[in-house]
Amino acid sequence: MNMTSIFVLERSLGGKYDTEFVQADPVRLGVAPRCAVCGAATGMRPWLPPHRAELIVHGDGFGDVAYGPSASFLFSARLMDAYQAEKLRGLQGFEPVEIVRIQPKRLAGLAPTYVHVRATLSQAALDDSASGVTRTVDKPCPMCRSDGLGKVARVVLETETWGDEDVFEARGLPGVTLASPRFRAFVEHHRLTNVTLTPAEKYSMDFTRPAMNQLRSVRSDQGQI
Repeated sequence: MNMTSIFVLERSLGGKYDTEFVQADPVRLGVAPRCAVCGAATGMRPWLPPHRAELIVHGDGFGDVAYGPSASFLFSARLMDAYQAEKLRGLQGFEPVEIVRIQPKRLAGLAPTYVHVRATLSQAALDDSASGVTRTVDKPCPMCRSDGLGKVARVVLETETWGDEDVFEARGLPGVTLASPRFRAFVEHHRLTNVTLTPAEKYSMDFTRPAMNQLRSVRSDQGQI
């Protein structure tokens, strides 16, 4: 797998349309998915309908994507329509969302219609050696590959493990959303906002640090839209 053939999907921190969301009460959560081999959790507990959310806009206006926990997103209606029309793959959900609060208050009542989507866990697997991965265990689970993750110097997938998903999570890289070249072309064509696509070889992460202080991507040579 060529490193430059995939990208990491991230929020455009500090961008003109930087938008995130938080779940609003009452919040209903399902059962976390678990690895069929080792039994470890392979993702967060899914957010169940009805979806109510608070939008926090850090930029000048609403992004086409609002970012939430892990691989959970809100997509604007225009983004959802374009995604489905072009038959892209890898996202699930597309469930309606009620926006109950907006920060700052000057934008109250102006939000576009959003739907909730989440990235699926692909059969694609991180190549530990090519990705410069360090672990605290010698033999991670062969299925979920989440045991003892330390540092990831770059993202390279094992050859022929990736199918045809356009937005997805890979085994061995929990909480990181990956995107295909086709998704990048889609974002550019529709001029979608609040989407940063970092080339895989420019992305690094340190799982040994607390979540809020994890080493995020190296932001040189990334496409911020």
